[in-house]
Amino acid sequence: MKAGVIGKANGEIKDFSDFTDIRHYDNKELRRRYELDSPRDTSSGITFYPGRAAVERMEGTEQINFNENGIIVTETEEKKQFYAEFLLVPEGFVITENSSGEFVFDLLESQTGLEIDRANIDLYELLEHCSNNDPDPWQVGFYDNDGNAKKGVVYGSDVLEDSDVGRTLKNTKKNQVGLEIQTDQDVNMKFTATESGYAEVYLPDNYDSSEFIEFISNYISPNIS
Repeated sequence: MKAGVIGKANGEIKDFSDFTDIRHYDNKELRRRYELDSPRDTSSGITFYPGRAAVERMEGTEQINFNENGIIVTETEEKKQFYAEFLLVPEGFVITENSSGEFVFDLLESQTGLEIDRANIDLYELLEHCSNNDPDPWQVGFYDNDGNAKKGVVYGSDVLEDSDVGRTLKNTKKNQVGLEIQTDQDVNMKFTATESGYAEVYLPDNYDSSEFIEFISNYISPNIS
């Protein structure tokens, strides 16, 4: 895994065992389950648990029928299944693959004793945090600007120093930032992060889950709330 939505985990985990249960709704069985693999350690000694989770839910859907009077639209409910893989750092954070996997946060929270909330990344602090790593801001998303351009995303190289839009990008609210940096281990890294808690590493392109945990711990976690 080298991309995902981050949940901030508070508290002490009480139960590392797998969990499954069955709920009943309108005479239908709705299952939910998560499984934790054996713990692993990153190169710096961070312990994490890879896992997977699945839930079944009833969701509304439209059913279209045709008859001699025209088109008939009715609302029905059907059972849908959702699956996601995740990484858990106890008393730290949880990363799930994408926004459709956010159910993992509620599922883990209900059983482990942790409080898990989707993280907010302070992008101004992130930029400052990376200021000693020769950062090249190649992507900046902004919103609530006072000028004619209210919101947008700018791509390029060192866009915060652009003669036309650099000042606007520096002074306005940001909802996403892409940076290319030299890590403390002298590795060229390219990544993006959003205000709403999503992060993705593009370079190196062979990142594994352990390295992604290190990246989140070193560069993203210090700037989340």
